[in-house]
Amino acid sequence: MAAEESLVIMVTHGPDHAEIATIPFVMAAAALASEVKVVMGFQADGVRLVERGVAEGVAAPEFQPLASLLDTVRELGGRLLVCGPCIKSRRIAPETLVEGTGRGRRPVRRRGDRGHQQPRVLTGPARCTKGAAVAMALPDTDIANLHPAAVVDARGSACPGPLLEAKKGMSTVALGAVLELWSSDPNTKRDVEAWATKVGHGFLGFAPGPGYDRVFVRRGR
Repeated sequence: MAAEESLVIMVTHGPDHAEIATIPFVMAAAALASEVKVVMGFQADGVRLVERGVAEGVAAPEFQPLASLLDTVRELGGRLLVCGPCIKSRRIAPETLVEGTGRGRRPVRRRGDRGHQQPRVLTGPARCTKGAAVAMALPDTDIANLHPAAVVDARGSACPGPLLEAKKGMSTVALGAVLELWSSDPNTKRDVEAWATKVGHGFLGFAPGPGYDRVFVRRGR
């Protein structure tokens, strides 16, 4: 049985630092889309982000609004854990936290727990795209033979939006069918290639369009 992959992301900045506060949620959403279990630990001023209503006021340029990312992380099964002393020192009542937020002493599994890898712990920003993937451009003759079953238009959506739309769209096509994704984010083709390879779909390549890429993936499971 393969070890389960998990990721712990620590969040220490609050709403006064919109970009630094948003990036951990981008990373969490992208990891969850790739079927990695994610725990987000909120410490110091980061605990303010999971106080009800606070995320709605946080929006960093070129990123999805924090409230939308927070909803995505919760919908995909991400765990949210806050530091008890941190909320107490800021006079944040537990009942005012976003639904499902817990308080934990240690949000990681012990080394040696059967069936689990030791979680990776991230404390700072990271790029959404995975640099190891190298997407392949398709010739027109190949594209003509693909016959996509569905087209998902994610143009104008910031990372990890296109990847999440690809995950959602894949559930609407039959096994073996092709999904076509449109994205104006130049990193999407590499993100989708890495995601498809990890979760068992077939990345077929991409074709540049007028200001966006057409990305093709065959459903593998």
